[in-house]
Parts: sequence; structure tokens; C-alpha cells
Amino acid sequence: MKAEDETSETIATDRPIWNIREVRIRLPRPGISALKQKADADGVTVNALIARYIDQGLVSDGRPGLFELSAWFRTYLRRKGGRDSEAKRAARDDDFT
Repeated sequence: MKAEDETSETIATDRPIWNIREVRIRLPRPGISALKQKADADGVTVNALIARYIDQGLVSDGRPGLFELSAWFRTYLRRKGGRDSEAKRAARDDDFT
């Protein structure tokens, strides 16, 4: 399987648009709480933790993982200022995932 490019295009400011698709999943609330606790303990976002779990699952199935297919994805996951950033933690709605 061919690895994909980091960005799909740029906008007028020449800022890259990440080649990302958003996926929504439904999980029981206790599962979400467990994921948040694990992410906090690891010092990562819930998104990064779930991406790591998906990567590990693909690899254990003998398929290329997320980080093999898109090496740049690690950099994307380290972005600052998202919903789970330290700056927004105080105003965060714990019921929103």
C-alpha cells in the first residue's frame, strides 16, 4: 500500500491543509473515561491515544499501521491549541468528546 502525502493542498496563506479525514465513533461513557484517564497519564490527547491503538491493531493484523502509511501523522498529533490543549482545559466540557 502506498504511503500518502502530508498535505492535500494549500490555501491562500500557503498554510498546508492536512490530509486528514475525521471519523466519529460511539463508545460507552465508561470507555471514554478510561481513554481520557490513560491519555492524561501518558501526556497525550485522546485522539493521539486512539490513533496509537488503531496503529497497533493494524500492525498486529499484519497490515501497515497508520504511522507507516503516513509518517507525518505523528507531527499532526503533536499540534498545539486543540480542544484538549492546556489553554482550554479550564473551560472544557467533560461531556463532549
